[in-house]
Amino acid sequence: MEFIKAVLRKFYYLINDGKITSLKVYKHLANSKWIIDSRFGMAYFKGYYEPKICDYLLKNIKNDSVFVDVGSHAGYFSLFAATLATKGKVYSFEPEPGNYTYINKIKDLNGINNWDVINSGVGNEKGTLFFSTGPSSTTGKIADAGDFKVEVITLDDVLINSASVDVIKIDVEGFGGKVLQGAVKIIDKHLPKIMFEVHKNSDELEVLKQILGSRYLLKDLDTGKIISDDKEPHFIIAEPTSN
Repeated sequence: MEFIKAVLRKFYYLINDGKITSLKVYKHLANSKWIIDSRFGMAYFKGYYEPKICDYLLKNIKNDSVFVDVGSHAGYFSLFAATLATKGKVYSFEPEPGNYTYINKIKDLNGINNWDVINSGVGNEKGTLFFSTGPSSTTGKIADAGDFKVEVITLDDVLINSASVDVIKIDVEGFGGKVLQGAVKIIDKHLPKIMFEVHKNSDELEVLKQILGSRYLLKDLDTGKIISDDKEPHFIIAEPTSN
């Protein structure tokens, strides 16, 4: 059965790769377009990609929100937010060249003007680091050694003069601690809500707790429960206790 599915999937993309389709399920995306691409799969344009993250964005991205997407991959969450925050702003950070090119195609295809796509990694200081592509478009990451070098900036450098920063999503394959360390100023200034994917064998959760401290309440996205010390969640929602 799995072999048949793999063959059918390969045949589907052989015929449809590069074609433009409409996004489904969410009303605010009804007029949005997507480019079929085997690197990113069908979940995006079929409307079943990360529903809990999408639901959170629906509840928390307002018309004038500023959304920051660190590790944008195909740009789906950025597009999702940009079509909600039509009077706000979206910043996408994606160092992988193929992903970056694809995101810009999606942005241009949908004629979105409130969306900036930055071809840089994000860390705790400005510089140049290696990027390892990994086995798929989702697993690329900044590493001690890799396939090529990428520019790295900090969120503080880019966003310190922003009038607001409302929601930050961070998913960078274990490098998230460095992202947070380079965002201390904007966190202190704006107390944004933070969506954070925790990766095994990283210091991400430790750094998250250290930087946010008692100012934030950390919840497991999957269960909605407050984070305890005995279990490491997959995806964290960090919300300020007062704002």
